[in-house]
Amino acid sequence: MAGNFAEISPWFSSGTISADYVSTPFRIGDFDRFAIQYNLTGNLIGSFKLLASIDDLNYVDIPDSTVTIAAPNVYLVSVTSFSYKYIKASFTRTSGTGEIVANINTINFQR
Repeated sequence: MAGNFAEISPWFSSGTISADYVSTPFRIGDFDRFAIQYNLTGNLIGSFKLLASIDDLNYVDIPDSTVTIAAPNVYLVSVTSFSYKYIKASFTRTSGTGEIVANINTINFQR
């Protein structure tokens, strides 16, 4: 099965953060699969999770999308089965400061 890739780079850039952070929403409903790569700098420690919504108003956690992080490093989350329209990334800070840049790669299967 061939696919058409579309990379949105970056999805968001946090700037320097020293507290919890929630990204802007991304409309993912037009795609079949997606992967998010988090690039971290500084000395941030904490965790990421993805949130999902069908109306861009009410968001819930996406199961199995939580990643524990320690910067500097790169982390990848892949989602291959979903039925929602919007996603957000939520970062819960434990300690440190730094910057988060997230890139998203999507795929649509040719039908």
